[in-house]
Amino acid sequence: MEPSYRRFALACVLGLACSPSVFAQDYSRQYREWETSLNAGASVVRDFSFPTRVSGNGAETSRTVGVHYANGYQVSWWITQNLSDYWTSELGYVFANQPLRFTNLSPDVQSLSVSQYINTMPYSVSFNPMPLYKRFRPYATAGIGVSLFFIPEASKNDARDLGIPLRDSWHFGLHWGGGFRYLVRDQFAVR
Repeated sequence: MEPSYRRFALACVLGLACSPSVFAQDYSRQYREWETSLNAGASVVRDFSFPTRVSGNGAETSRTVGVHYANGYQVSWWITQNLSDYWTSELGYVFANQPLRFTNLSPDVQSLSVSQYINTMPYSVSFNPMPLYKRFRPYATAGIGVSLFFIPEASKNDARDLGIPLRDSWHFGLHWGGGFRYLVRDQFAVR
């Protein structure tokens, strides 16, 4: 190669290497109003004990009922609207497989294991300290949501056979937390 071509090639390589758009952290400054993201992970909840009143049994007036949540999995899908460089609103769907075991329910039923699926639909507002054009963006979030605690019919039947009626239940709640989003490609992120 002639020296002028080498200098030109070297200048092109250095120009590309020093360009902010080459680094993985920077992305197009183009405003993206909407994104979707996926999340997968473990669903881990601590164990609980509940002092419970007992009626209809003269010998026993109360007992402590234990609730043990086995580790499960959780997946979620989110639609995010970028309101500005630093603020977003999000609507999501979260599915968690959360097997459950009760202990000390009655003198006859010392343990009852059931399958349980938790379906949550949250709405959140998030603050992102990194500007919108960054691929990696940590965030803090808070919001409201509704959850359906669903017990499959087979588990309800098993409990009913032991004299324990179980039902699905809805719960409203507040949530807060944090994490990060990594924009894999335009309008698709992993959190």
